[in-house]
Amino acid sequence: MIFPALPVLIFSFLFYIYTPAGVSWNAEWIPSLDINLSFRLDGLSFLFAGLISGIGALIQIYALAYLRESDSRFSFHLYLTLFMLAMLGIVMSDNILLLFVFWELTT
Repeated sequence: MIFPALPVLIFSFLFYIYTPAGVSWNAEWIPSLDINLSFRLDGLSFLFAGLISGIGALIQIYALAYLRESDSRFSFHLYLTLFMLAMLGIVMSDNILLLFVFWELTT
């Protein structure tokens, strides 16, 4: 039950800190090349983050009952959660390199 709760928890935290101007977060990623990890949450990315988290949580809740007898349910939930986090990274990335990294993580 932790897998569907994780994206909902992340989305709730982002909703709590949301301001109309947007929220940014920056950290040094590769300092020697002056490449930063930078995420931005504005109105449009907030909308898509909500869609990704909400629909993904519903899929995971439904899959709990659907995959009850399956041996691979843990790996399914793990891969779906990682895919959802990669999609959240796409909509919140603030530079093209980070967007490309998260885009590749979805494949």
